[in-house]
Amino acid sequence: MLVMPRLQQAVLSWEPRQETVAIHTWLHPWLEHLAGPLQQLYPGIRHKLYVALQVNPLAQDMAPFEWVMAWTDCLPEPQMVSLLEGGFFPQWKQ
Repeated sequence: MLVMPRLQQAVLSWEPRQETVAIHTWLHPWLEHLAGPLQQLYPGIRHKLYVALQVNPLAQDMAPFEWVMAWTDCLPEPQMVSLLEGGFFPQWKQ
């Protein structure tokens, strides 16, 4: 499986606050071929999306939130809830 090491490296080097291309745009096409092996990348992806979620009404960038929502079909519901509860809602309530 030659693709997985490259995808792992790409996920490791992906910086959501600096990238202009969302991770799901280049990772989701692999789901139909590598759905099982890709799951090992999800914890790192969740962490990076969590860090990218910021709520700032004066300079709001919705891209990170849209990136998170693009994973709703891939991540189990409890993981998605945890990501939103920990990274989005606390900042939104402030």
